[in-house]
Amino acid sequence: MVTLVVPDTIQIAVEMTSSGQQVFNVIGFRVDLISGLISPAGTLAFVKAAWEQTNGPLARHLNTVTMVGYHYTDLRSSTGATAFLGSSAVGGMSDFISTMASCAVVKLSANTRSRSEHGRLFHGPLGESDINPDGRTISSTCLNGLTTAYGLLKSDMLTHGFGWSVISRKLATSKDIASIGVGSIIGTQRRRIR
Repeated sequence: MVTLVVPDTIQIAVEMTSSGQQVFNVIGFRVDLISGLISPAGTLAFVKAAWEQTNGPLARHLNTVTMVGYHYTDLRSSTGATAFLGSSAVGGMSDFISTMASCAVVKLSANTRSRSEHGRLFHGPLGESDINPDGRTISSTCLNGLTTAYGLLKSDMLTHGFGWSVISRKLATSKDIASIGVGSIIGTQRRRIR
């Protein structure tokens, strides 16, 4: 198996638990000359602050979601550094879980037609009030909250020199995200929940 090497790119795996199940979000960041000099520990501190901020992504998770921590992998070389920063923070939304498999699909795009420059992230599980009475679509309140939360993550990390990016494992490239959208139809993460 060949080790993935992507120029100027790091990967962060955000690990959480809900109802005893692991919930992971894996995101990439392109680094510039300034952020490329920041230590793994410093980078993880920035990610933690951005993820757990008021109105950030964790705030839009249910309060039954508990953080485990953040895993850092430097993809710039086959011997890139790894690191971990633990956390015990919990989600900010008070509601009953609709089902563990329910999620919102956060669509990430570099605004090109290349498939390798589009990605997605699965935000879940969703609460009962996040889902409209039709049982198929996500409430506008939830959609707006998620768009704001992930936009804050992107802008906060950019202030530290980290461009949130889509990583192409096939092409071993990364491209900065230009737009973030949230699909209005419920997604499922059954293959991501063990």
